[in-house]
Amino acid sequence: MGHAKPISPAFRSGRRPCGVALALFLATVPGCKRAEDRYLVDRVEVKVVEGDPLLGLSAAQVRQLLLDRLAAHGKFDLSLERRRKAASTPLRLSLEVAPAREEERGQGQGAHAVVAAQLSVSSGGPTSARWDVEATGEAKLAGDGLDERQEAARQALAQVLGELVSSSHLLLVAAAKPEGELLKDLAGKGGEKEAAIRVLTDRRNPKVAEALIEKLGSSDLDEVRRAMGALIELKEQRAVPAMIDLGRARNLIFQREVLFAVSELGGAEAEAYLYTVAQGHDHPDIRAAAEQALAELTARKNRSKGARTEAPKGQKTP
Repeated sequence: MGHAKPISPAFRSGRRPCGVALALFLATVPGCKRAEDRYLVDRVEVKVVEGDPLLGLSAAQVRQLLLDRLAAHGKFDLSLERRRKAASTPLRLSLEVAPAREEERGQGQGAHAVVAAQLSVSSGGPTSARWDVEATGEAKLAGDGLDERQEAARQALAQVLGELVSSSHLLLVAAAKPEGELLKDLAGKGGEKEAAIRVLTDRRNPKVAEALIEKLGSSDLDEVRRAMGALIELKEQRAVPAMIDLGRARNLIFQREVLFAVSELGGAEAEAYLYTVAQGHDHPDIRAAAEQALAELTARKNRSKGARTEAPKGQKTP
């Protein structure tokens, strides 16, 4: 949320955010019913690549930076005494920091240190739940020496930690709101809008679809991928035309992703598009992918028809 860039799929190592409804999460989090409340934090764990030469910080050092950021934010309570007296289970935080890297920027902008991280926020107890917030930060290198390089990496890390803490708080606040307020937030900008989109998507509210379709136009491919995934979960076939447009100006790997996303959404327009690509695309790999995606769509449709046919008379199928 905010200006943070999403973490790459490779960093996530295939893990997906928890799909447990945020309503269950709220039931175990103290003070979630009022935006002004502070959220008790119990456990804070940090994973970093030990010996990362560019960042040059241990897990204990990064953990302290996170604790300092949480305290400075003002909405997270780290008090041991209050945790002992809490009637409900405090939050548990787990931060995972990917190895810092350097990237060249065009147009004379020089090299930048880049740091990506993921903050998992979870509640304990019998109805435990977890969700993830991701961010990437960067800072320009002031020189080629190790000190300058490490300073840039640490600036990028500080940017990431601030974004993760702020985004987590916005999400907690949004999760406590009724849907009417969240729908109003969709008309806004920045972090509140991003939090509203995420919570409404989790609640499977179809009114969030337009905001997700709008995100398909982002220049950030990871943001686009997240929007595609959310639209698939919502089974929002209105997104098919926008997804089709996506696949026309991207690389071959992303074109394949679009084909299978369109297949998952289904519908007559999706079938027609996949058939056309399978028959006439210039690249053989894309033709093959479209043929496979179309076959999967057809198989799902046939299974659905079979389920309706086999259902007892007068009984609705799921």
